[in-house]
Amino acid sequence: MTLPKCQHKGCREASACYLSEKNLYLCQYHRFTRYPNEDSVPLVDDVIIETDLKAIEICRKDFLAYTQMLNEGRIPPDEDDLSTTVRVEFQHISDELKEAQETRKYYKSYELLDKTLKIKNVLQKDSLYVEHLVTRAWNQSLSTVKDESLKSSELVQMELKEKYDAIFDTISKKFREFRNEIKQRHIEELKATEQEKENLKADYDNIKLGLISKLNLSECSYLSLLYKITTGQDKQIGPETGLTLTLNNPKHMEFLTSLNKRMPDIDCLDLDNIPLNCQEVNTFLATHFPNKVRVLHFNFGSSVSSCVSFYLEELVEVSKRVTGQLFIYNFEVPQDQLVSLFSANRHTKYFGLPFCKLSLSSVPGFGGTLAGSTMQGLNLGGCGGSSYGDWGNNESHFENLIAGLSKEEDFRENLKWIGMGKCGMEMNVVKKILVDHGFGHVEIASYWK
Repeated sequence: MTLPKCQHKGCREASACYLSEKNLYLCQYHRFTRYPNEDSVPLVDDVIIETDLKAIEICRKDFLAYTQMLNEGRIPPDEDDLSTTVRVEFQHISDELKEAQETRKYYKSYELLDKTLKIKNVLQKDSLYVEHLVTRAWNQSLSTVKDESLKSSELVQMELKEKYDAIFDTISKKFREFRNEIKQRHIEELKATEQEKENLKADYDNIKLGLISKLNLSECSYLSLLYKITTGQDKQIGPETGLTLTLNNPKHMEFLTSLNKRMPDIDCLDLDNIPLNCQEVNTFLATHFPNKVRVLHFNFGSSVSSCVSFYLEELVEVSKRVTGQLFIYNFEVPQDQLVSLFSANRHTKYFGLPFCKLSLSSVPGFGGTLAGSTMQGLNLGGCGGSSYGDWGNNESHFENLIAGLSKEEDFRENLKWIGMGKCGMEMNVVKKILVDHGFGHVEIASYWK
């Protein structure tokens, strides 16, 4: 039998499975893309069916000897049930295989192979059946060569078992090889199809970007047009507007990775929901980040991500271009990197690490790195929450940070405001710690103004 073509519209591939509830023959690709949750039966080539038939014929010949022994009265009557069952089952399988070939019911052979293997197991486990075959072999041997040494019962049993094992192992092996070959072929075809899609998309994107680059547009107009093409949304981008990129949105990520020049100056830039350790974001920070941004919010909306070290070098560099406010959200921040970020942002008007997990089991040493600091506001909102530093039960962690910062004179004198929302600490406790370390003039708020 030649296997049918896939019945999905427009597909010319050979089918690899049958979906009984849908009455459909499908190739491997359309089976997993169109009906991923449907049960299916793998198809088997006619080579496997013919091998099944040969194996059944061999088993039937051996079974004739068993039937003859029964008719000669040399098998106990209670073995007649096994005789009838096996004979009927073999006949059913033979008839069904013949019908499958004639009616082209391709999916039947997988089921019939399973039935054949089950009958094999029944015969192998029936010791009386094997012993009676041995008895017949003895009688035949004695009638032809009287002086021939008789084989032991154990040896004949072993030979019969090996014979059946070899037959059915061959069937099973060929079936597995054929099934794996089909599976591998369709996996390779699926990969090739996906690669073709990626190549077409890349070609399409390159054409779009190439056409845009040839237009005589201002930098802001170029950016607005690129945003429209990649996200489908209208957005005027310029030095007095804000831009929010939610980077777990593929369209927003496409906009970010389609940039081929540094962005023009912008008022506010939000890079939210950044994927874990995202190299595309690092590349943007290093090569396409604007020369001037008033406000930068980095990684808002994420759960706590891995260590901030993956972005540290680029964040330190871009902090020089942020004039008003830089907040870094949802990272684990080791103490040495905490010092680096404070130092890099000492001239940023408002700096914060909201909802970050800060390492503050000891007093951080800033070592004069905040000399000349003009920072006026510090946002620590959420840092002391129960899932972060748990400052409600570890007040010393907050105090360690304040103690370290108090040694930096310029920072201490210029700081005017500290955000302590959702930190798990009573405001009177916060106030006392600040007063004790020379920050009594600093305003405390449970929100960020």
